[in-house]
Amino acid sequence: MTGSGSLSSPLCTWLVAACMTVTCSKESKHALSPPSSTISNRSRRRKAATVAALKCNSNNKYNNYSSDMSGAGSSLQGIMSSCLAFEPCSHYYASNGLLRSNRKLRRFHPPALSGQAMAVAVQPTKEVETKNKPHTKQKRVVVTGMGVVSPLGHETDVFYNNLLEGVSGISQIEAFDCAQFSSRIAGEIKSISTDGWVSPKLARRMDKFMLYMLIAGKKALADGGISEDVMDGLNKAKCGVLIGSAMGGMKVFNDAIEALRISYKKVNPFCVPFATTNMGSAMLAMDLGWMGPNYSISTACATGNFCILNAANHIIRGEADVMLCGGSDSAIIPIGGLGGFVACRALSQRNDDPTKASRPWDMNRDGFVMGEGAGVLLLEELEHAKKRGANIYAEFLGGSFTCDAYHMTEPRPDEKLKYLGSLFHSDPPYDYVINCEPAMVLIVEPWGFWYLFSTCVLQKELVAFGIVCHLSYSYYYELKPVNLLLNVVFPRCDAHSFLDWAGVILCIEKALAQSGVSKEDVNYINAHATSTPAGDLKEYQALMHCFGHNSGLRVNSTKSMIGHLLGASGAVEAIATVQAIKTGWVHPNINLENPEQGVDTSVLVGPKKERLDIKAALSNSFGFGGHNSSIIFAPFK
Repeated sequence: MTGSGSLSSPLCTWLVAACMTVTCSKESKHALSPPSSTISNRSRRRKAATVAALKCNSNNKYNNYSSDMSGAGSSLQGIMSSCLAFEPCSHYYASNGLLRSNRKLRRFHPPALSGQAMAVAVQPTKEVETKNKPHTKQKRVVVTGMGVVSPLGHETDVFYNNLLEGVSGISQIEAFDCAQFSSRIAGEIKSISTDGWVSPKLARRMDKFMLYMLIAGKKALADGGISEDVMDGLNKAKCGVLIGSAMGGMKVFNDAIEALRISYKKVNPFCVPFATTNMGSAMLAMDLGWMGPNYSISTACATGNFCILNAANHIIRGEADVMLCGGSDSAIIPIGGLGGFVACRALSQRNDDPTKASRPWDMNRDGFVMGEGAGVLLLEELEHAKKRGANIYAEFLGGSFTCDAYHMTEPRPDEKLKYLGSLFHSDPPYDYVINCEPAMVLIVEPWGFWYLFSTCVLQKELVAFGIVCHLSYSYYYELKPVNLLLNVVFPRCDAHSFLDWAGVILCIEKALAQSGVSKEDVNYINAHATSTPAGDLKEYQALMHCFGHNSGLRVNSTKSMIGHLLGASGAVEAIATVQAIKTGWVHPNINLENPEQGVDTSVLVGPKKERLDIKAALSNSFGFGGHNSSIIFAPFK
């Protein structure tokens, strides 16, 4: 394509060269302009000489642009390559001892594709940042209290002891007649006492998700030693509540629908406030008089983790000293809850043997089992906790959020990783075998009439056994790093194709980076693992990609015993993770009788509890909408 609109036109060439010249001119002006009162004749002569040298250098580079672009086959890639070859003026001055500023140009990574933009930005160096903004040591966040309401008990010690013993909290649903549903089992809370926690009047009116939230929140306060005397000494403007819910008050809405069938006058006037997800946090704050950050987050089944990380961030930023955070859900009802998930065909139908229904990573898993409950953690700024003599269970190191940006309910397809992981379990005969060294490998995949090229780092374990390649599907070529082709895409290739499994992996890697934890230090993972055919394997492969087949790594799923508590699952599993750190015991994976093909059971906790000295623990939660979250705890030292 030619003309002024072409990316390879002389006009485009000139614009790129002009932009670079202007950028460098601005830099030289900034670098060579001391206060007017201190400018000497010698300084003026030096400035004039260096500016003249810069202009000459810029003109030479512009001539290079013109000559590069004059030939056939020119493209924006050529322009970008020329731009990258341009030596920033600040580097030129530095080499000649002429810099009078500690600002410099920083070049970002060059683009791999000719269609991608190149970012060049002027950023202050660390010296400037330190000078302009005094460095303050980041606040540390610790866990000083926990409260739980679950199918396995409503006290943290009872709850975790049942987990350690491998007790299942899944049974037949008793709350309503569910004979018409294909799934009739759940991790249901059969009874709970509200005495001393919530007034009988409120308990009758509010939805169970809110009731569980209030009880778990107050239990966390009691566990953290926040008595009335301690409460009086707190700065309540820096005490907040952040407890979320995936489903909210669905029971209240369900009751309102039934009442509306009779008359609108029968509808409970409290149905709206007692059904909204934010009202639990609000009511807890009203009860405590806490005036700090207060809101609710709803990111489906990742809600608990999102709330915990955001609460910790409020403390790190100095906006709060104390935060109650977590999640709560109670959606075992005909409409929306059980009925909705049955319609999605997401639930296990192992109705005759409920305790065997939730079986993460097992070949015979057939869907997740619904659960209900709440988990609340009391997070506190370290110095604040020390000052009041609080008992510290663990330290919260950090976490991360990402999004698959792919589908409402399905995880992003992981064809490349799945293919690599399943090669040694495929049935022979194989078409071809190539033994590779541990290196970067180019993967060529058919995509209609075109091919998709991308790169993949091979696990050493896979490389040691060689790679089996089906020629009808893809070819693997060993390349030296200098010859790598990064994401070279021919037409008709879906952009999603080279983001396979990136969402979960990116989330884990960002959590490690943000927490300052190396992957070698993580030796315990409480996995999301819901007992669904696609999700369990996806997460396992992502874990293996991030951590490798480390014999010291132990992975388990709390959902094998309590089911999936939806928005409460992340918080309840965070409590299980902190309890593992506190006790030195990790709970078993029950019902893992026939492991999924391709799953290395050596990293999975067996059917019995195991002793483990935890260095750092990772807890994953993922939700509909592609929401991914990973949070990290460690023993307090």
